[in-house]
Amino acid sequence: MQLSPRLAVNVMPWPNVAFRASAGKGYRVPTIIERFLTMSLAGFEVMPNPNLKAERSWSYEIGGRANLTQSWYVDLALFQNDFWNMIEPTIDITSNSIQFLNIARPRIYGLEFTSEGRWWHNRLGLDVSFTWMDHKDLVTGKRLFYRPRRIAAIIPSLRLGRSELQVQFNYSSRVDRVQVFPLDERVPRKVWNVRFLQKFPRKKMTFLVEVNNLFNYNYTMRERYLEPIRNFRMGLTGYF
Repeated sequence: MQLSPRLAVNVMPWPNVAFRASAGKGYRVPTIIERFLTMSLAGFEVMPNPNLKAERSWSYEIGGRANLTQSWYVDLALFQNDFWNMIEPTIDITSNSIQFLNIARPRIYGLEFTSEGRWWHNRLGLDVSFTWMDHKDLVTGKRLFYRPRRIAAIIPSLRLGRSELQVQFNYSSRVDRVQVFPLDERVPRKVWNVRFLQKFPRKKMTFLVEVNNLFNYNYTMRERYLEPIRNFRMGLTGYF
């Protein structure tokens, strides 16, 4: 039997300011797929690994939140995640295979900033999030595969009556390490999405038009696998 204890403390020294701290232990048993899956995937053979060990972790966070107004807050947190026997899919070029293996001692740490604000009687909105992190295997000293070090999202919005326009910018920095084609050019993710919503309260319905990857930016998160190009979505939702 494994226990996963967690301790959290919240302190509010002033009415609009709160601080928090937490620490917790995690435990994850390998799934059946991770241990026994056998299949072909994108030209690779997925190999089973019945000897896969359970993953253990400790996570720590300290942060604070301030309500600048009734409709605007900022939040800043520092975090660290320590892993033992972290389960990761690993590609072996020599045998053209993929197998889930244990990484002995990874550590991921960084800071996270978020803010949400509404102004002008809830007509103007701005949501912002930013994460900076570093990650490495403490045994080898190398960074982990396929992980960016900076992630950001900015979503300004304008609401007039029953209509709302949202613009979303998503950013991820260039990943430091890949497994298959390390010499291929790698670029950061810079994607703009635009969304328009029209509500019909009497009909209890909302009409949506969305353009994803507005500027048709070409990028990959996994080498030689192109992420979605510009695409359009239209929908109508309702409740009864």
